[in-house]
Amino acid sequence: MYSESLPQASSVEGVHSFFFLSDSDISQYSLPYTTNVDKFHQIAYNVIIGNQVIVRGKHKRLVESVVRVLEGLIPLGCCKSVYFSHQYLKSYECKLLGLSDQVYLFKDADKDVNYVLDDLNEFILIDLSIDSQLKIDPQNLQINFESINSQTLSEYIEYKINFELCTNVKNATQIPSIQTKIESYLSNESLDDESVMSLIRLAKEEWLNKTKVFYKYLLSPNVNNSVSIESVLTMLNLGRNDELALKYWQAGLSQECKMQIRSS
Repeated sequence: MYSESLPQASSVEGVHSFFFLSDSDISQYSLPYTTNVDKFHQIAYNVIIGNQVIVRGKHKRLVESVVRVLEGLIPLGCCKSVYFSHQYLKSYECKLLGLSDQVYLFKDADKDVNYVLDDLNEFILIDLSIDSQLKIDPQNLQINFESINSQTLSEYIEYKINFELCTNVKNATQIPSIQTKIESYLSNESLDDESVMSLIRLAKEEWLNKTKVFYKYLLSPNVNNSVSIESVLTMLNLGRNDELALKYWQAGLSQECKMQIRSS
């Protein structure tokens, strides 16, 4: 388990970040990719292959916004998300889970309410908290609180998001190619945020099309061993490192799409 304080960022402009919060009232909070490469890498891996990702914190809208951002890494309909809950839900019920900080996931003799994660459930827990401090001397603070908004507030207050990661997932060595591609866009300083988001959207569409082809070949009676699957992956210009994500992303295919694939 480890923690890190993140620098305050007043907007997403010029920040190559997929971790930005869309809620206008808390737009001053962001998690810049460039300062959290290792952390983003670990979180994105768990989201993309279908492990349970739990975002826990006191501030409901912050937790909800982070969960919504994480949803953007995978196809719509790939998993069930709960944006803010006061009780733990198991992985088969919810893959992306926002939790109140009053929910305890591990045995603790000092707590009245305890939830124990299933030993078979691979997860990553993200604990969020916010620190703030005035940028100016309080004696010089003159604000008309009736007209204050989030942009004005950020001129006077510096915010830092603190988070801890806890996981029972071993260090990932088989990184899906879609994740590598997304991270390459985020680390490209020549791209603005709008371009990054467009490229990520196109990469997801391309990968979802490969998922459809992979699903079709899995239905074939001839694909019944690892050698055959290896051939399909090679044909798609993918590798064994992509297999877990491909199988998980099949959940993002609608029933209508699956029926069309079966009948084609």
